Amino acid sequence: MASDGPVALDPALVELAGELRAGIPEMVERGLAQMRHELPEFFVRDDDPDFVEVYRESYRRQLHFIYDGLASARDLDGREVPAPALEEARLSAGFGIRLASFLLGYRVTQRLIFDEAIELAGKRIADADLRVAVLRETSRWLFAYIDWMTARVTTVYERERELLVRDRERRRRQLVRDLLDARPVEAGPLGYELERDHVGLVAWGEQPERALNAIRDATGLALLTVAGTGATAWGWLGAAAIGDGELRAVRGLEWPAGVRLAIGDPSHGADGFRLTHRQALSAYRIARDGSDPVTWHADVALLALTLQDPAVAREFVLRELGSLAEDDERSELLRDTLAAYFATGQNAVAAAAALGVHDRTVLYRLRSIEARLGRPILARREELGVALRLAPVVLRDERGSA
Repeated sequence: MASDGPVALDPALVELAGELRAGIPEMVERGLAQMRHELPEFFVRDDDPDFVEVYRESYRRQLHFIYDGLASARDLDGREVPAPALEEARLSAGFGIRLASFLLGYRVTQRLIFDEAIELAGKRIADADLRVAVLRETSRWLFAYIDWMTARVTTVYERERELLVRDRERRRRQLVRDLLDARPVEAGPLGYELERDHVGLVAWGEQPERALNAIRDATGLALLTVAGTGATAWGWLGAAAIGDGELRAVRGLEWPAGVRLAIGDPSHGADGFRLTHRQALSAYRIARDGSDPVTWHADVALLALTLQDPAVAREFVLRELGSLAEDDERSELLRDTLAAYFATGQNAVAAAAALGVHDRTVLYRLRSIEARLGRPILARREELGVALRLAPVVLRDERGSA
């Protein structure tokens, strides 16, 4: 083929596109075989005849699109993506084929098409300048098409993945809620075994799911997570047996900043799954406005038991503390002093050291406390101790609802 200058470029491209188009059946087989060699992970669902038919038709239709474009204006404005290509992207997302593998197939095809174009141009176009111009324009068109196409199928792929993730999360959350309500549940879709030991977790704060995943990664225990109520995330650690060693490993973790956790006691089976979750929720209700990064149910079990009836717990606190329960700085100071006094075994000197004040100051405050109570502090030592521990939760809830 001789060159007449730029005028000869379009006819040469039309001729090249025609020869490429005639070889589409062979290119489909050759291209898919090469992809199977380079990208075996894309073909993991070849047991699904519908998927095989879709990706074969997508390949064929896209070759026609490319060659038709090469023979014409090579303009993508206003063009529509071949429907099988969009369906291929949706199915690939649904089958869990990685986006990188899916997109790499386009680059393999681009390389094969250009290799074939070089071979045909070498045989059919004698004029070197025209041959270079034809191949340059073919390359430009292929890059334009592949960039245009991958952007569109990526959007479809990612949208499908997002929908699937949301749907799986919704179904998993419903399964967990059914399980917590003791309804019959097929646990298989959870991907988490029930006939094992469980430790319930409630995380809240900044990115609570990250904290649950950090526990899983550090301990190697199985983990089930769902979105909880409000800004919480619920989780369950699972293993055939969870003993002191596993619990020490959890206690030894460094918790991510900005997130807090409440942790239930180890319990076994489906009933244990529910029990440890209730314990974690109880610990969360006690700890949610405090400052401790981690609260273990075992450490607050007495408070959790007492708080099962909030109205009774509030009446108990108000009765035992009397005016010490008032919402003012002096009352709070006296409550803190009494708590330090009890924590140090009724040792005023040790309590003063813990509070950073003189021991005479503690003695003065203790006399003020007894005056307010109208009785000696040790007359109802156990009741006062429980009331002091309950007060932050009960008074918080009372003032929050006021």
